[in-house]
Amino acid sequence: MSEHEISQDILIAEYEAVYYYVLSLCHNSSEAEDITQETFCRALYKKTAFKGNSSIYTWLCAIARNIWLKEIKKEKRIGVTEILLKD
Repeated sequence: MSEHEISQDILIAEYEAVYYYVLSLCHNSSEAEDITQETFCRALYKKTAFKGNSSIYTWLCAIARNIWLKEIKKEKRIGVTEILLKD
């Protein structure tokens, strides 16, 4: 294993900390669980993209934050569409 490679075990060790970070963003335990699961799926799929420029926790939180922001944008689009359809 190279210096910057990460294993599934290392990622899983960060799961709870990332979950609580996401929970602090969205304030909804169900949504936090979904985002955290998606974060780890993406991280496992793209673990070779980790360059070691930050801690694994920081890298995972960046992935989680991007997923959360994408969800917020999607919810806003859905809300605008619903308003337009009512008129």
